[in-house]
Amino acid sequence: MLVGDNRDGVAGYALSAYGESVLAEGDRRIFKREEPQESDWVLAVFSVPESEREKRHALRSRLTWLGFATISSGTWIAPAHVADDARLMLARDGLEQYVELFHADHLGFGDVRELAGEWWDLPGIDARYRGFISDYVRVLTTWRELP
Repeated sequence: MLVGDNRDGVAGYALSAYGESVLAEGDRRIFKREEPQESDWVLAVFSVPESEREKRHALRSRLTWLGFATISSGTWIAPAHVADDARLMLARDGLEQYVELFHADHLGFGDVRELAGEWWDLPGIDARYRGFISDYVRVLTTWRELP
């Protein structure tokens, strides 16, 4: 994420190109996010040889970070608005050769809301969001009171 940097004879650090791309992706996901449509999904279907186990771990980590959930061992799902970020991140990290991305609609057979509860730990996500808000509401209050 960081690289050594020297400015005006003073040693320090600067963001690497990789670090800048990671932060830019995060900014885009946070500040320019589109509202997902209920029937609009992206599927990631992947297979990584056992001899490249570390790539499988990296792929799963990236998909988790993007908000994907597991449907089955090599099939993951996320709201379609993360498709572009998934494509960019997987290509940047050299993982595109192991995965195919598909734009999908749910055609049957269960209720999507119930299925989402199976794919994601919704109570756990809710608890983490509430914890975050509880922890940082004081920071927001203090920031708003600054002159």
